[in-house]
Amino acid sequence: MNPAPKLPAKLIEAIKQRQAFVGANPDDKLSVPNFTGDVGLDGTVESVSTVVYDPENPPSYGLDRASWNKALFSGKNGSVQLDKNFWASVPTNIASDVDYTAPIGLSAIPLNFIRSYENLGFEIGLLEKISDGTIEFSEGQKDLTLLANRILLSATNLSDERVLKVIQLEIQKEVENIKPGILQYSTDTGASLNAVAKQLAGLIQKASEALPEYNGKLGDRSKKTIDKRRLLMDDTVGLLAEVLKVRDNFYSSFQDSSKSEKAVQTKEKNVGFLKGLKKRVLGEDD
Repeated sequence: MNPAPKLPAKLIEAIKQRQAFVGANPDDKLSVPNFTGDVGLDGTVESVSTVVYDPENPPSYGLDRASWNKALFSGKNGSVQLDKNFWASVPTNIASDVDYTAPIGLSAIPLNFIRSYENLGFEIGLLEKISDGTIEFSEGQKDLTLLANRILLSATNLSDERVLKVIQLEIQKEVENIKPGILQYSTDTGASLNAVAKQLAGLIQKASEALPEYNGKLGDRSKKTIDKRRLLMDDTVGLLAEVLKVRDNFYSSFQDSSKSEKAVQTKEKNVGFLKGLKKRVLGEDD
């Protein structure tokens, strides 16, 4: 590529002076020529930054949607960005900060037992309140069930779109590991959430091809088709935000060194509660 002709020195100096001008009001500015493209004032080609997403300063989904849309495909080789900082500003209605690993696996057995006894004790007046741990455990069960049902609903709705049947079946299969249950491992549920996230990311990539706000090509698509694709995009973005937040909850739990200590404390607390309940209900000694 040949460099553009160099501007006269006097013109370059005048432009620089106008750029540096500061009036009585800081907002006062002088207009300057708008040089588009990648050519500088001296006619040489300038390097153009390809950074569209800074994880330390992520764009806001609600406050700067244009920047968010641009950074959406800042993953490797133009793939969907799955960094949790990027998705933090997307509103979620299901995912929360409870420990979602609790309702998964064999550890759910004693917690279910404790929950039943606490609820019974509260209902018949033996307990003044239900413990925070039991409330969080119940919320985790309900959240995972709601998320699984929403994923299944979205997979069902995809039958109206040009989505391969095999993708729908894969999503539905992974949902079985997301539902709370004792015959599975927390790592499997985390992996299933990640698999669903990748499938949803692929759907987002496909949907963007017809949307101008994501630099998609309209082609001969009708307004009805574009509006339908836009609804699919918004629904999938919202669902992916839910899935990623729950997934990251699982991953952070795996790496939390304080969780083992917390589990021991919880076990001791539960054993103490059961002993006290046994004594109050049956009149037996410890």
